[in-house]
This record gives sequence, structure tokens and C-alpha cells, in this order.
Amino acid sequence: MKPFIFIVYSDYEHALAKALKGLLESWGFDAFYCRQEIRVLATSKSYRQDLAENLAKADLVILVLSNAFRQSQYCQAEAGATVTLDKPHIQIMIPPVSYPTIKEISPVLEGRHIIDGGQPLTVVDDLRAQLAGTPKFSEHGLPRTTDPHAEKTWTDTLDMALAVAVQRYRIEPPSRALIGFWDTLTEASRSIIDNIREAVATGPTHVAVVGVSLKYSIHILTTAIEEAAADTKVSGQPAGPLTIELVHVDDQSHILHSLKDTIDIGNVLDYLRIGWPQWKADWEDTCRKAGIEIDVKAPVAIDYIPQQVGIRIRGLPGDSSVLYAGSCSFDRKGQQVTLLVGEREYFYYSSRSADVRATKAIAVFNQYLAQYRSPHNSGATLVIDHQQWITRLEECVLSYPDLKQLVLVSNTSQKFFQLIIPALQRHLTVKVYTSHPDLLSAREGALVEALEEQLDQEIATRLPADWSGAVELRHCRTPPTFRAALIGDAVLGIQAYTINGNPRPASAGRQDDPQPRTAASLINTELRLIVTRYGEHFQKLRENIDRQCGWADPEPYYVRHGA
Repeated sequence: MKPFIFIVYSDYEHALAKALKGLLESWGFDAFYCRQEIRVLATSKSYRQDLAENLAKADLVILVLSNAFRQSQYCQAEAGATVTLDKPHIQIMIPPVSYPTIKEISPVLEGRHIIDGGQPLTVVDDLRAQLAGTPKFSEHGLPRTTDPHAEKTWTDTLDMALAVAVQRYRIEPPSRALIGFWDTLTEASRSIIDNIREAVATGPTHVAVVGVSLKYSIHILTTAIEEAAADTKVSGQPAGPLTIELVHVDDQSHILHSLKDTIDIGNVLDYLRIGWPQWKADWEDTCRKAGIEIDVKAPVAIDYIPQQVGIRIRGLPGDSSVLYAGSCSFDRKGQQVTLLVGEREYFYYSSRSADVRATKAIAVFNQYLAQYRSPHNSGATLVIDHQQWITRLEECVLSYPDLKQLVLVSNTSQKFFQLIIPALQRHLTVKVYTSHPDLLSAREGALVEALEEQLDQEIATRLPADWSGAVELRHCRTPPTFRAALIGDAVLGIQAYTINGNPRPASAGRQDDPQPRTAASLINTELRLIVTRYGEHFQKLRENIDRQCGWADPEPYYVRHGA
């Protein structure tokens, strides 16, 4: 009867396991490895028994240690059984696995009989030597070549499989993210509910949910709250408090409308606009009756697709966290594009895991959550406070890369004046468009006429002698209906004006003006927007700015160039 060798490997090394089996059989052994196509039978009792019997009768076990081996429950179980049954074993490590990291791959393995798979040309010789040194095999004069042609074929195949495996892990992350996942959010729901119940029962709990329409998440939270409340009533023990924070995509998001995603738009309206007060009231009422303090934050709406979606529960025993991390994807069928969120895998991470990736994944989610809370990251942002608006525009002037030009449009340019010098410090061309003094009151007209002197003074005192860039001043013969700053092709700020009193006809002007030129006092509205180039409204608003500039005098009345 031929000596029997059992090969333990991850599916990622299937070609390598097949080559090993062929080589061993060319040396006079009987070899076994669990083929990929029969892994699906792993839940069958007869299959598991057959697998256990094969391992039990093995004279030797070969373990192919790779990063994928670390994440395979089959590999870990078979490695444990190898040690428990005290089977002689040989380990072939696939880089980046190294001698110091063997126990990280499988804590039960000892560092003996290790072959370095990173040296493909010596693996076959090392394996032959290891087998020849095994007493049971040496008694039979094994390994012994029984088929030279097959031996050569499988040796070459094994060398190639090793080279491919080593190369693949050279370009893949050192740790694979196969910690555990559910195919969809709905399949993960029971785990989410039970984790929330456990967290609430043990103390302060914070649940953060990030998605698009949050339809399923809201139902999951409702069930979790109801069951946590029931648990508290039964136990009679204090629970919570519970904090809930939600982030969703705004129903007016340009991406949802461009995709014609009526389903998600409708869900956002139903669950987070129209129906939200009732959901919130129901959660608060359920918790109040159970004696659980609850703080339901106002949902945060963003106008872009979140890069990181999922559910994070913080406050489990020991102030730990778990994360169900998902992602957004698109499914194209012909001309129809569907946004998929919740229909893809949700990976499970726990800060209680020994795997450092779990801690990192949770930290990354928390960082994204902090960014989602800030409206500054959306494509279009309403900024009520005037100084905050100007300050943010100045930050854009100072920080946006590859800027060449700053265009300013306003009645007198006084509010925007603080943007000019920072732009010149970055060597930009600044074009300033103001109302013609004849169209303004005496006070405002004087401000416009003083711009030249004001600029000369600022340039002389705040810029070095060798400054570069340029600034140009032009008059608009039609008063602007807005104040606007166009910062390169990256971002624009715009604030609407309203007319105070009855406008009066203005004297002289161009015949191609689309509206009668008037002279009237303008009042600032509180509608101040900052729009990035990724925002839905950027191009239309820019066209309005370009149109207003086109009605201005074609030649500047003031030009100043730097060195």
C-alpha cells in the first residue's frame, strides 16, 4: 500500500496543490487534496467524515502557508487537526509569509520542516530531501521516481505555479480582507440587531448608519430598538443610553437625478423627509416606555455618493465596536444604470478581533463619518454667515491647485477685495467687474473710483517687489444681479442681490444688453452658495457669470502686471 500524503491549501493555491499531487504520485506516493469543485459539499456530514478520515489515515501532511491560508476556516481546522493528531508535516511558505510570521498564519503550527516557496527552483529538491528524511518513507526507499516524464512535467508545473503565487502576493495587499461577510444587508440584519441589543444592554451605545436611502437600515433599527426595549423590560436592568446618527444622500442630489434613480429618491422622501418625524417619534416612544434614554440626531444629507457605507455599533462590552462595511456600485443594463447599495457584500469587522485590519477599518469609517457631517464636502453648500463665506472662498484661492485666474463680479468689489492679494500672491490673473460709477449712488460710486488707488496701495505694501500675476478692472454697464467669485475651473461662490426701491433708467450704453440698464440700490440676500465643479449647478452658474462679464466694457480701465 502506497504511503498517503494529505495536502492542506487555500483555494487561491489550487494550481499549486494539483501540481504537488501530481509530483508526489510520480514519486510513488498516494496524495489527496480537497478540490475546489467539491468544497460546496463541506456542509454535508458524509463529506466532512470522509475528509476527517483522509486526514486521520495520512502518513504525512503538507501545508501550503499563504496569506489566503490565514483566512480559510478549512485550512485553520485542518492545521489544528494535523497538530492534534500529531501528524508529521512539512510546511511550504509562500511570500510574503516568512519564518517570523508562521505563527501569525496559524498559531498552532511550529516552525519545523519549512520550505521556502519564494525559491521555486529549489522547492522540489528541498521537498524530496524532507520526504527522504522521514523514517517511514526512507524504509521504503521513497521518494522514488516511477515515471520520469510525469516527474518532469509536474516539476515544471509546480515551479510555474509557485512563481505565479509569489508574484500575485507581491502585487496584492499583505493581508486579505476575507474576515467574514454577508451577501446583502438584509442577510446581515439579524447580526446587526443582536449586536445593538447586546450593546444597549451593557451601557452607552452609539449607532452610526451611512447609506443612500437607508430604507432597510431604518427597518433594521426599528426592530433592534423594539427588541432592546423588550429585553430591558424583562431584565429590569438599566440600559443605554442609545445615540443614533444617520447619513443619507439628499433627494435633490444631482447623482440620483442623473441616474433617474426614482426608487432611492422616493425612499429618501418617504423615510427621511416626509416620514422621518414619525420614525423618530416611534423610536423615542418605544425607548421611553422601556426606560432607555435615546438621542436621535437629525439625519445628515449629502449630495454625493458616499465612498464608505455601512453600520457601525460602538459601545459593546469593553467600549468596543463592530462595523458592517459595505460599498456602492453601479449595475448597467443597456442604457439603464442602477445604483446598488445593500445588494452587495457587507464585511464584518470587530475591534475585539486580533486582526489589526478590523481596527483600521473601523477607524477609517469613523473618519469618513466625520467628513460626511460637514456640509463643506458637498457639491453645493449654502453658507449663511457672510464672513464665513468669504473666508472659505479665500481658502479655495489659497489651496486649490492649478489655478490660473480669479474672476470677481460685484456691485462695488468691497466685499471681495480681500481675495485679490492672496490670488496675486499665487501669481493668478485677477479680473474684477464692478458696476459703472454712473449707475451707483455717490457713496458707492466713490468706492468704485477708489479701487485703483486702493489696489496700488495694497500691492505696494503686501506684495514683494518681484511679484507676478496681473489684475484688471472693468466696468459693467448693466448692474449685476449677483456677487460672484469664479476661482479657476474649480469652484465658485455666488450671492444674489435684490433691488431696493424703484430703478431709474441709466444713461448711454450698449445696444446688445439683454435688459434695460437701470440705476438702483442693490441689497444682499442671505442666499450665498459655494459650488464645486462637481456640483450639478456649477456649469449653469458659471454661464451666468460669463454672461455678466460679457456685458462689461471690453477693455479694462486699469491693468497692473507683476514682474
